[in-house]
Amino acid sequence: MRAMSGVGDMGSDTASDGVVQKGCPFCAIAHKQSSNETTLLYEDNNYVIIQDIRPAVDHHYLLITKKHIKNAKQMKTTEGIEMIKEMKTIGVQFMSSKGLTNETELRQLIVVMPNHLIPTL
Repeated sequence: MRAMSGVGDMGSDTASDGVVQKGCPFCAIAHKQSSNETTLLYEDNNYVIIQDIRPAVDHHYLLITKKHIKNAKQMKTTEGIEMIKEMKTIGVQFMSSKGLTNETELRQLIVVMPNHLIPTL
């Protein structure tokens, strides 16, 4: 799978260093600082994909941004739209690599949490 281009600055609501928020488990996973044995199934400059630790279905993955987003609702609309488009492209390519190629059968659930925007495929 090819790496996707970046979506640029995610706005003013990122962590103080613009990337990693101390104490955020998703930042720790995305930046390989987690104490657990999480395997990155996909990685590029902006995103990682991992398998959910409690999968509800056979192909239950989390596509996580490497840049911490303090509050997804505060992002600029254009940045959010571009990020979602890029995440969808990555997700469809990743699922295709798993043998799931019928996009109409793929469901993408976007969960907005207080500290991260996490699409699960």
